[in-house]
Amino acid sequence: MLQENPCTKCSINFEIIQFKSPQTHEFFERMHTWAPNIIVELTERSYATNGSNYLLDAVKKIKKMGYRIFVDDIGTGRNTLSHVQDNVNLVDGIKFAWQHFKEDSCQISISFLKEWDNLAKKNNLAFVFEGVENVDTQILLQKMGIIYQQGWFFGKPREDMIEAQKC
Repeated sequence: MLQENPCTKCSINFEIIQFKSPQTHEFFERMHTWAPNIIVELTERSYATNGSNYLLDAVKKIKKMGYRIFVDDIGTGRNTLSHVQDNVNLVDGIKFAWQHFKEDSCQISISFLKEWDNLAKKNNLAFVFEGVENVDTQILLQKMGIIYQQGWFFGKPREDMIEAQKC
């Protein structure tokens, strides 16, 4: 895909446990040419790590290779506020998933969202809102100054990408 479309940018989610695998490191080596086109998203699930720094070491290495690093689903799982603050110098962006607040449309949720956006701006990080499903949400975010948005409102995954995931 990147060979045929060199201007394409894509994001790939990685579970932190995958960084223990030699195949993951081989992937980054093989894809090094397209590193500026690839965002590596670190997911929120926690795994037993036996106290090693394998993730921190891996993130530093792939960052040096030119990959951009985003923390996915901030505020959930292991991707807490303190985790983001402790590693803010290693990441390029944070992604906020709205699904945790869908049932709660109160002002507290909006304030929480604004604080994550402020943290990103203060640290020169991209802030992406995930979960835009309708025009009302899109307009609300736009009014709040949140320009990076994704969700079903903008489009569903391409069929060929769904097939690639099955391989």
